[in-house]
Amino acid sequence: MLLQKKHVLIVTGIIFILLGFVSVSFAEIDAAPYMRMGAGARSLGMGGAFTAVADDATSVVLNPAGLANIKGNLSITLYTAKMDFERKYNFLGVTKSLGSAGAIGFAWTGAGVDAIPYYDDTGKEDPTKRFNYADHTSALAYGYMLPDFDISLGAALKVIVSNFDFEGAENTIGFGGLDIGALGCAFNNTASYGLAIRNLGGKVGDGTVPPTFDIGVAFKLLRKGDHQAMFALDLEHEMVNLPESTTSIRLGAEYWLKNVLAIRAGGKHTGDRRSLFGGFGVRVAGLQVDYAFKPTDDTIYQLDGSSHFVSLSYRY
Repeated sequence: MLLQKKHVLIVTGIIFILLGFVSVSFAEIDAAPYMRMGAGARSLGMGGAFTAVADDATSVVLNPAGLANIKGNLSITLYTAKMDFERKYNFLGVTKSLGSAGAIGFAWTGAGVDAIPYYDDTGKEDPTKRFNYADHTSALAYGYMLPDFDISLGAALKVIVSNFDFEGAENTIGFGGLDIGALGCAFNNTASYGLAIRNLGGKVGDGTVPPTFDIGVAFKLLRKGDHQAMFALDLEHEMVNLPESTTSIRLGAEYWLKNVLAIRAGGKHTGDRRSLFGGFGVRVAGLQVDYAFKPTDDTIYQLDGSSHFVSLSYRY
């Protein structure tokens, strides 16, 4: 009984600390919009409902508390996304177990657009001039499992470098923010819950990286034999000034057959936008390939189209 009370007090304290951090920041200018695109075809195939799952190398940027729960000594995830408007997005995550001392992780995220048209002062395009734009974010994270408690804590620090490949432009270096997370299990690991607040204090140039607050739960519906299934639910809020709602509900499901083939589906819903996701994964020994697809969103703000996501992961 005493252990349960301590468990509740710890979780409650973490929630209040995270909410306190969220309340002090609100971004008027989003300095790194690509950071809301997620990471990993597996999590995106589940609609991004991953806060209470966080069990692979994408945990570095999604919920650093998950680092302490990753199976194996070393895990690596490579991820790329093909999006409209010639946008590119790539991710590399690496985690290393430290045994009873926890786990560390590193992630690199790159986003940008190549061959952007140049327009002179009169608004006329100059076909002889093109320039590139790219943002790079590096994150270093640490996760630790609390002794005697089914809960882990984690934190990550990020640095952003923005580059305009244009005459007279210089690189801009900024603080990507502090991420804090918690991840716990209940009912003999049948259920899990997670909290994450990201981008605290993030600032690049004149822009602010919007803090994002996520809370989620996940339930393992099947755990024995050749069939494994999981359902996840996230509630997310971004502290940024946008014309559409920045509070969303994310739902996701994952089914594994013989721990080799996975099928996933998910969705994200706000007051202005509805997004659907689907995908699959194949695992052979420690190697895993994941694919996810997002059709054009149902929204009054037609700013994006369909997207394809692919991940390659390895752990041992």
